[in-house]
Amino acid sequence: MTTIVIVRENLLTSLQPLLSIVERRQTMAILNNVLIDTFENRLQVQGTDLEIQVKTHSPVEQVSEPSAILVSARKLHDIVRSLPENSLLTLDQSAGKMVIRSGKSRFNLLTLEGVDFPGMARAPDEGKSVTLTQKLLRSLLERVQYAVAQQDVRFYLNGTYLAIEGNQVTAVATDGHRMAYTTHQMDQNFDKVEAILPRRSVSELIKLLQPNDDPVELIFHSTQVEFRFSQTEFLTKVIEGKYPDYQRVIPTTHHRHFTISRLSLLQGLQRASILSNDKVRGVRFLLTQGNLAIICSNSEQEEAHEELEVEYTQDPLDIGFNINYLLEVLQHLSVDQVTCSFGETGSSMLITLPSAELQFKYVVMPMRI
Repeated sequence: MTTIVIVRENLLTSLQPLLSIVERRQTMAILNNVLIDTFENRLQVQGTDLEIQVKTHSPVEQVSEPSAILVSARKLHDIVRSLPENSLLTLDQSAGKMVIRSGKSRFNLLTLEGVDFPGMARAPDEGKSVTLTQKLLRSLLERVQYAVAQQDVRFYLNGTYLAIEGNQVTAVATDGHRMAYTTHQMDQNFDKVEAILPRRSVSELIKLLQPNDDPVELIFHSTQVEFRFSQTEFLTKVIEGKYPDYQRVIPTTHHRHFTISRLSLLQGLQRASILSNDKVRGVRFLLTQGNLAIICSNSEQEEAHEELEVEYTQDPLDIGFNINYLLEVLQHLSVDQVTCSFGETGSSMLITLPSAELQFKYVVMPMRI
């Protein structure tokens, strides 16, 4: 019989990052389980959906006769969460069952042999390692991930492009109608590594990374990328294929500009969007001397008209965009001001940041309204 004694919070912390991975609608029932193993007075919990695999570690108070077992992730999590804070849990496993005891509470769960765990096969190559801070990696991914395509036949657009070369780390996402690009200069230099990370992998990774300066090691393999940080190992498959030349999309000759409060523009768009067409989701930007008019209308002939003062002295411009594309970028930035740049009528809009500290560019194609 295997016995594990562990503090409730330590086990709960190990289980929580795995829940959203194993709780997808699985084709294999066994994937709803987590693999529990122990070594050197530490508990290891592992879960996978065969696209993403997460492994967490936490200290235990006591362990006897270590063995690997599979147990329902949701049931174990809900039991542990329901128990009193800072309580000591005893997990006894034998003959296909796990008995969980805490105080006068007792639960029996069915288990499977750990050898049945269908873990992801590791890439055969050794991989190339790069170390960033958790805060940096999280902020880069957050600034672009919303622009990733969803189920596009151009499969390489269904992920975030992450590249490190020299002293620059770059993240890019596009769905063919808009593109988000951000880059950051580091103190160290690295050989070039790149990968296209699936949409869901990036979403799950952002949840786990903390906004602090603790390190995260990225190991780039031919078909996988591994992220090691805190007490977590996060492994994901990558999307194969060549990412498009995003530099060609970024306009360099736009000559009409204005800088505006990000919050003012966001709030104006949010108000106008109330009366936008539910299907088309279009918004008109009408730029005149010192003024930006934001206009939305719908099929019922209703209209919203917002006006914002801007420092604009160039030729008038009347152009339309998908309002969702503008709302999403403004919601995912945390800066005070943004700069909007335009070319001729019918060309894309470029959103950049006046602050030199953050290198960010967002290109959105116009639409007929």
